[in-house]
Amino acid sequence: MVARVKEKVEVDLLVHLSDGRTVAIEVKTTPEEFDSRQLRLLDTLGLTIVERWVASPTPAPDLATARVVTFDRLWHELNRLESAST
Repeated sequence: MVARVKEKVEVDLLVHLSDGRTVAIEVKTTPEEFDSRQLRLLDTLGLTIVERWVASPTPAPDLATARVVTFDRLWHELNRLESAST
C-alpha cells in the first residue's frame, strides 16, 4: 500500500503486520530522513505505526526519523517484527 495525498506527499510502502501494526517504509537510493510532511501524513492515517524505515541499497547509520534497512535485510527485519507479534 502507498500513502499519498493530493499535495503530492507520499510514503512508499505501508506494510501491515498480522497483529494490526504497520511499518512505514521509504525507498531511497541514498538514505535520508522522513520529512515533516511525510510524518504529518503518517499521523493522519490512524494506523499503529511501530517503525519507520528507509530502505536503501546503501548501509548507513539510523536517522533521527527512521531506521535504515538495506534491501537485502528487508525480509529478515519484517520477519523479526512479525515474530515479535506472536
